[in-house]
Amino acid sequence: MNRFFERHVEIVLNDNSQIPEATLDLDYYLLESERKRQIVKCIDEVSGNVITKNEICKSYGVEVVKRQAGAPDEKEGFEDVFQSKEKALKLVRMLADHTVTPSTLAYVLDDLIGI
Repeated sequence: MNRFFERHVEIVLNDNSQIPEATLDLDYYLLESERKRQIVKCIDEVSGNVITKNEICKSYGVEVVKRQAGAPDEKEGFEDVFQSKEKALKLVRMLADHTVTPSTLAYVLDDLIGI
C-alpha cells in the first residue's frame, strides 16, 4: 500500500491572546493499493486450456491523522473505498474542507458512501 500526503489543516483550539495557542493538526492522505487479478481471456478450442491474463487493479482509500503537540495522537483509514483516483482525491478534499477527524471518519464515510 502506498500513502500520499494530500492536505494539512491546523485548528486553533484557544485563540485567547494571553494564553499560548493550543493547536490540533489534521493530515489527510490518499491510500493506494494494488492487487493482481487473474481474468480468463479465452479458452483454447484445440487444447481446452484456459488462457488467463494477470491484471493489476488499483484501488484508493483515505486516512486521517490527528496530531497534538507535534506527535501523532490518533489515526484512522480505510482502503479500497474507490476504484477511481479522482473520486478518492475529491473525497480527501471534502474531508479536509470539513475538518473530519479520525474518530468521526467511519461515520462520515458511512453517511456519504455506505461503508
